[in-house]
Amino acid sequence: MSFNIALSGVSAAQRDLDTTANNIANVNTVGFKESRAEFGDVYAQSLLAGGKTKVGDGVLTQEVAQQFSQGSLQFTENALDLAVTGTGFFATVPDIDNRDFSYTRAGAFKLNSDNFVVNSNGDHLLGFPVNTDGTSASVALSTTEPVTIPDSSGSPSATSEVSLTMNLPAGEEAVDPALFDPD
Repeated sequence: MSFNIALSGVSAAQRDLDTTANNIANVNTVGFKESRAEFGDVYAQSLLAGGKTKVGDGVLTQEVAQQFSQGSLQFTENALDLAVTGTGFFATVPDIDNRDFSYTRAGAFKLNSDNFVVNSNGDHLLGFPVNTDGTSASVALSTTEPVTIPDSSGSPSATSEVSLTMNLPAGEEAVDPALFDPD
């Protein structure tokens, strides 16, 4: 029996090593969250054995748990590379009309040919609808819509009036306004 107890320890150490190796292999994977192997003691009791002398039957891997601590943010040249600070996920769907949500911490996004924001799998990023003043119209996941970037922002119009307020250094020498040349 003690041989099986020792084997459980070797098996648990192997699972811990596998978990650490996976963390190292994915160290530069966008949005990757490390895992931690969690273990528990194995005890067995028979009706005829005394409970005070039982030493245990080894160890068992209870769970390989993901750790959601904040990682470091890295700046990129892509304006659509996003990051989640704190808790939360990006919600994505495979098609515009699909409501089969997937959740990710990986924020490497780009535009597709229809100007929708998508990830490398082509899944559409979802966003909450906004009011005209920029506030969120809803925070229910059922109201989210695929995010699209318009290719125009409206028709330009000439500025008709400008209001300007300035603060100039008081200790400077005065300049003659007649010397001002706007050209």
